Amino acid sequence: MDTQEENNTINPNQEIINKIDELKALKQAEIKENAKTLELYTIALKKDLEILASNIKSDTLKKQIRLCKKVNAYRQIMIQEVYVNTDGEIVKYGDLLSSGGTATTSGCNRQGLGGFNRVCLPANVEISEVVGGHANFFAIQKDSPNLWVWGNNSQGCLGLGHTNATPIPQKVTFRAKIKQVCSKSYSSSYQFATILLSDGSVWSAGYNAYGSLGIGNTIDSNKFIMIQSLNDVDEIFGGNNYISGVFARKGSELWAWGWNGNYCLGLGHNTNQLTPAKLALKEVIEVYHSTRDSSGWKATTWFKVAQGKWGDGGKTDFYFVGFNGSCESTKAISADYTTPFKAYINFDYNDRIVGNAPYGTMYIATRDGTWNWGYAEYGVGNTRAGTSLQTQKDVSNVFDSIEATEYTYFMACAKRGDTLYTHGYNNWSLGNGNNDNQRQWLAIPTPNGIIDYAIASVYESERALIATDGTTLYACGAVYNNNIDYTTPTLQPQKLPIGAK
Repeated sequence: MDTQEENNTINPNQEIINKIDELKALKQAEIKENAKTLELYTIALKKDLEILASNIKSDTLKKQIRLCKKVNAYRQIMIQEVYVNTDGEIVKYGDLLSSGGTATTSGCNRQGLGGFNRVCLPANVEISEVVGGHANFFAIQKDSPNLWVWGNNSQGCLGLGHTNATPIPQKVTFRAKIKQVCSKSYSSSYQFATILLSDGSVWSAGYNAYGSLGIGNTIDSNKFIMIQSLNDVDEIFGGNNYISGVFARKGSELWAWGWNGNYCLGLGHNTNQLTPAKLALKEVIEVYHSTRDSSGWKATTWFKVAQGKWGDGGKTDFYFVGFNGSCESTKAISADYTTPFKAYINFDYNDRIVGNAPYGTMYIATRDGTWNWGYAEYGVGNTRAGTSLQTQKDVSNVFDSIEATEYTYFMACAKRGDTLYTHGYNNWSLGNGNNDNQRQWLAIPTPNGIIDYAIASVYESERALIATDGTTLYACGAVYNNNIDYTTPTLQPQKLPIGAK
């Protein structure tokens, strides 16, 4: 670079200083012009400063591991490379990486043979969210109407117009940007998907034996079909399995359709609902809907409801409906609740339910304790013995967050400060150094600087606990299809592709 080029080069910090000096000079000057001129000039300078600040943040991006927590893949773990700025905000989405699974579900037509493979998406496609499992996956392209899909394609749930297995991601393009996807199954053979677009329309494809597509019949569809009777939807909520209901929020109203065993849709009847029907409940913030096949399918649903208006940040109540064979409702009444009843009152807006039902264990983590109840086959995290336990607030266990399995063989993991705690069914996944089941919360040897964690690769007794400090991925559990590097009872670093760290 010659001298003239050097003189014309100004570093970003100096450029900001120069802009600030301009503003100072502007204040001190005797300006005779119109006040509108001054206002426009100030706005222009402000925009310049914002652009400069954004450029500086972009120049200092840091690559980080993101756990794909909306994916529960069969014997498979999925993570993503992302790039964050100095505030920890994701600025750019990088490669999706998958370990274990099968050639069809890996996203690269290659079964994991140890370590991670890259999901084969085209260049310059940024994926902002991935949803799916056991064997079908839906990747939302950032700020786009494009959905990238791959997997077994059970009942045509990928929406490609056929039912053929699809090992390499294929593009499905909608009429508007994709806002949300709901799809989850604990079976590799059955699945459906529900899509919400930014224009408020809802689309569905796949398994429809119980009306889960919401299109007025029970015929499977291998293409995405718009639910004609529903529009202007703000948010959708799905269940944890291929037999379940679906819920949609329109402003203060909630609509439901699909499988309705145990009155779980909250409509006051137990007939499967083939098209969306409106609930009496209003101002619903979240829906927690869970089904399980245990001597026949059973279902429960919890609703978090604002005491005031949706989104006002005020107090909330929790309502329950559905199967109640083992204190799922918090009450020791062995009978289904046919309409939603108010089980908890006066919770903070951000308090949420985690856990699994029916025949599961549930929690509400609050600032001053953890509420627990349910079948409790593997305990509720404290010294309470037995099963079918009614609600109790445990003030000795206060956590920043809790994650739990949503199906059989209950397991939970929580974080307080820099330490992870676990309890439940083990299979080497509790991270406590042994293979014994644990009814009480126990602090486990936690790697330094953990920023996120998840229970992944869950099926029956199979699962793995994963955690990351942003740079290294840690895992413990038993190996299935090479989903983790080796069987280990404590969190250990996993091999990542070159460049992923």
